Amino acid sequence: MSFKFTQSDDFVSLDVAIRNHLPKVIKNRIKEFEDFRLSFMAKDFGEIAHYCHKVRGVAACYGLYKLEEIVEYIHKAAKESDSSKIDDAFPKLNAYFESLK
Repeated sequence: MSFKFTQSDDFVSLDVAIRNHLPKVIKNRIKEFEDFRLSFMAKDFGEIAHYCHKVRGVAACYGLYKLEEIVEYIHKAAKESDSSKIDDAFPKLNAYFESLK
């Protein structure tokens, strides 16, 4: 099964104070993604699950619903040690972060 988004990001309805922090939040998620990439290459399911758990909560708070969906999907796959699902979703996660730069 191929990963597909069901939601769009929603920055408009964020409180202004939260929206002002969004650039820093995105920058930090992109930085953390580099560590995730190493865990992905090593198929370290424990680290992958840890990364996803951490990012999922932050993503929801900042209206990054696409990010939340991707990491939730990868988190579940990591818990199941299902590398094929992670392989399927990784390009979407990579493309998503590229779109935020």
